[in-house]
Amino acid sequence: MGTLNPDTVDALNMLLEDVRASIEIEVALSNGATEYLEREALSQMGVEDTMIAFLLHDWLDTLDVPVTRRINGIVLQALDLTRYDDRLQLFVHHQLATCEQARHLLDDGKVDGDGQAILRALADAHARVQQIYEVTDTEARLSPYQYQDISRSIQGLDIPHKASFYGRTRNISSLC
Repeated sequence: MGTLNPDTVDALNMLLEDVRASIEIEVALSNGATEYLEREALSQMGVEDTMIAFLLHDWLDTLDVPVTRRINGIVLQALDLTRYDDRLQLFVHHQLATCEQARHLLDDGKVDGDGQAILRALADAHARVQQIYEVTDTEARLSPYQYQDISRSIQGLDIPHKASFYGRTRNISSLC
């Protein structure tokens, strides 16, 4: 793969910050969820995002580009909200925005190979929030049909079980 331009590196780092923020918000939401299936869904999304964050960080590191240590500040905004439903709505919109960022980077064509696989996995995982939650401008709530189907939707993430593209082999299933 060729060298990434600085704008693409910045965009990938911002995406990494967004994924880290998603993890923090997923933890907060799963602790506040009253429905078992919703807690389970948020926990699974957290596991997926953790795996994606590891993969994205390690991939960037192997390219010898700067890798951010930061978390997007939206996590502070989410944690400052007192109502669970307000946090959930912010989270859903954050997931969809992150999905769009990943798709934009894919469409630009400046990332290839393993980077594309990571971005596709991220876009798919964050797009899935629309299957799990009904989203409106003022509300986000668990979709009724998902009470039977939630785990099947969560398990559809397409990332490699072994990621050796960053110089060492890490068994992704061991991160679960």
